[in-house]
Amino acid sequence: MKSKGFFTQKETAGYLGISEASIRNWVKHGYLKPTADSTNCYFKNDVFTLKGEIESGKIKKLNQRANKSSSTKRFIPDELIGNEKDKLQIEEIIEFTINNKIDPNFVMFLLCLNILYHEGIIDKKNSYDRLKDSKFQIPNKPNISDLLNDWYGSLNSKLSEKNILKLLNFLIPKTESVLGVIYQSLLIEGNKSKTGSYYTPKILIDSITDEYAKKISNFLDPCCGTGQFLLSFANHIPDPNNLYGFDIDPVAVNVTKFNIILKYKKFNFSPNIFCMNSLLISTGDNLFNQTQFPKFDIVATNPPWGLHFENNEIGKLNQIYPDINSKESFSYFIKTGFSFLRKGGVLVYILPESILNVQQHQDIRQFLLKYSNLMRIQYLNRVFKNVFSPVIILEAKNSETRKETTIIGKDQSFTLNQERFRTNPYFVFDITANDDDAKIIQKMYARKFETLKNNADWALGIVTGNNSRFLMNEKLNESYEGIIRGRDIDKYRIGNFNQYINFQPDLFQQVAPEKKYRSEKLVYRFISNKLIFAYDKEGLLTLNSANILIPKLKNYDIKIILALFNSSLYQFLFQKKFSSIKVLRNHLEEMPLPTLVAKEINKIINLVESTMEGNMESIAKLDLLIFELFGISEKEKDYILNNITK
Repeated sequence: MKSKGFFTQKETAGYLGISEASIRNWVKHGYLKPTADSTNCYFKNDVFTLKGEIESGKIKKLNQRANKSSSTKRFIPDELIGNEKDKLQIEEIIEFTINNKIDPNFVMFLLCLNILYHEGIIDKKNSYDRLKDSKFQIPNKPNISDLLNDWYGSLNSKLSEKNILKLLNFLIPKTESVLGVIYQSLLIEGNKSKTGSYYTPKILIDSITDEYAKKISNFLDPCCGTGQFLLSFANHIPDPNNLYGFDIDPVAVNVTKFNIILKYKKFNFSPNIFCMNSLLISTGDNLFNQTQFPKFDIVATNPPWGLHFENNEIGKLNQIYPDINSKESFSYFIKTGFSFLRKGGVLVYILPESILNVQQHQDIRQFLLKYSNLMRIQYLNRVFKNVFSPVIILEAKNSETRKETTIIGKDQSFTLNQERFRTNPYFVFDITANDDDAKIIQKMYARKFETLKNNADWALGIVTGNNSRFLMNEKLNESYEGIIRGRDIDKYRIGNFNQYINFQPDLFQQVAPEKKYRSEKLVYRFISNKLIFAYDKEGLLTLNSANILIPKLKNYDIKIILALFNSSLYQFLFQKKFSSIKVLRNHLEEMPLPTLVAKEINKIINLVESTMEGNMESIAKLDLLIFELFGISEKEKDYILNNITK
């Protein structure tokens, strides 16, 4: 439906800043109605009206549900600020800008003038007169003059003399990256989420530059933002002409140019900082092509994660990077980064942990294994304010020579041969498993086995959309029944119910076919760093923190899978192979289910039934039996028990 009066479901989700799943849920609850002849199109006027009601607070429930990309919250990365006094000065600038609705571009320009005055480069008395004349001539500093004149010419807004003078007179902390801190603080949270732009901790950047920067290095940051990496590399590289940066944000580019000029005050030079999209450099969409730039010794950055691309950009990206099926921005930046490296050059990227093991990122893992020597992977956990993803640093050399990969993990450091990753399903980088771990895991897969892939039914627990409305702490009437939450599941058993629900699937946000809840099944904790499974033959309902597995393997009893997944050996496999805080379907589909003889089957089932009747000694006996099934030695058994999260 191409009429200008309609939005597609995808367009509607984009306009409202929510997911398509949320659109479907809002339709179910009557907040939005599709057109009569299509379930995937909506009248534009209805969408405009709904957005207005959300923004005005008329529909508070939807306003609270709107995802992060719709957020207007701002935050100051205060871990980058020296002291409380500096923070208060920055907060005053931010508050003044927001209260007076001043264009951040104009603010950053005036703050640069402010710094130039305090550096003694420009006369404060004449700064406002220069603004009125629209011309800057700074003696012996043509590079600064050119930057200010070009920047001032790009400003589209006007500002009162009072506001200009206020910004020119603010006290600005003398922190090296203060302009970047202020600019990041002016960006609303939603915009940062859409662009994948977050401030990188200085200690992280300095650790990279201390390791790799040399006096003769030439360095590129292909998405430089306000120039944190460039400023850090500048501490080691004496020639500013060896520093290059690209970014699509013109304000950030001007801030970076300004910072680099001030860093090299004794030089008269034009910084190699360009406003361009480095991902599309080979398409001719930029004013440059790749041959105009040198090959670099080091390419380092914190690339955007989960960047939202426009439809016209996606088509071009598909042409340039046909093998990146995930459409993930950090994967594109890895490939473009490698295209700028000289042979033997090093790429150092700060990336989300998901690149290591999420199935959809197998494309970029395969690229790295094919074209690089993975020098080091360092696990850092959560390092970005307001970002919950754990983080790694990946260091890869543009080289066909494969050497040992150093792993700096959560609890240990070791080296391994990166060729191991080639044999993993989806080329997973299983950095939590050292060589001793890998030998045990290989032993588990050496025995003949089957898997649950294409051999099971799966179901998510119920997502009510409003637990306070649907869940009760007591059984109000006969229509209510107990519902299993993740915390109610222990190994082999389900605890007492604390919550009750009236099963009305049409009212819930997400619900599986009822027959899956009513079947004989295994239920397991979804949010967990260990496998915790229980058996249910009563047809109980589960909430979204408790998921469902219904095995369909012929001649493979459900209780055997229950025993395997609850065993210490499978805890070890799960934690070392996946190192996840979520038990995902694809994890369970990769677990080996060994072929068993009748004697082994009967022994396991008898011990499981004994366990479910309350005999806890049977759990230890099951553990020993499963170790024996895979030929795990006493030494290996002790190692496993000492290296799993209990």
